[in-house]
Amino acid sequence: MEYIFERKINYYETDKMGIVHHSNYIRYLEEARCEFLEKINMPFSYLESIGITIPVLGVNCKFKHHVTFRRYYFD
Repeated sequence: MEYIFERKINYYETDKMGIVHHSNYIRYLEEARCEFLEKINMPFSYLESIGITIPVLGVNCKFKHHVTFRRYYFD
C-alpha cells in the first residue's frame, strides 16, 4: 500500500539555506503515521479505546534527499 504524506514546511524548521533540520524528519514521520491511521479509520483514540498501543521503540532513517522551504517572492 502506498501512502503519500504532504505537509507545508515552516520557516522555523529550516536552516539559513532553507533546508529542513534533520531533527524534524522524525516528527514528520510521526505526523504521517497519525494521518495514515486516521485515513484508514483507525485513529489512535480508537486503538487505545480497545486496548491497543503502538509505541515507537526505535527509529532508523536513511536520508535520500533533503526537504526545503519554498520561498515566495512578490514583485
